[in-house]
Amino acid sequence: MGDLPPYPSDWEEAATMVLADEERCLAQADLYVLTPQMLDVVIAAAQTLDLTDLSLLTQADLPTPAGVVVLPRPLITRLPTGTLQHEAAFTWRSPWRIPLPEQMGFAGRELPAVRKSSYITAARANRDRIRAARAQGLTVPPMVLDTVWFLPLHPSSPRGPMTASALTPSCGG
Repeated sequence: MGDLPPYPSDWEEAATMVLADEERCLAQADLYVLTPQMLDVVIAAAQTLDLTDLSLLTQADLPTPAGVVVLPRPLITRLPTGTLQHEAAFTWRSPWRIPLPEQMGFAGRELPAVRKSSYITAARANRDRIRAARAQGLTVPPMVLDTVWFLPLHPSSPRGPMTASALTPSCGG
């Protein structure tokens, strides 16, 4: 997840760490809200992209170091498993890092990246978890964090991977 040791010892500790990091980043993020018409334009543009285009993403392509875009309606996407997602919002933060495995000779080396998160509508979240939260008297927000993933950034120079000291996440973690 781009975090440095010590790593969480169990799933609960990992979830707490991810949510705390997400909360810090959301507090610093610039807010973007798309109109229904602009969402249609973005969808049409995205359909022209392929994986090669994603590999060309640079830091300069991001409008701000940290941001959140809230969609006017759920965006239905299909996961590689075939499952349909109803995305309600996306966040990003950069610079981030993807540590490379030391056991493969990359000691202390990292890839610059953008950390992205997606939020789904609470109506599409895991129903058992929603019921459990409500049974505990917790309020379920309209959007729920669903996925956190990383996209390596295209190097802005031919220097190769950056070291940990040269790359610090904008939102901690």
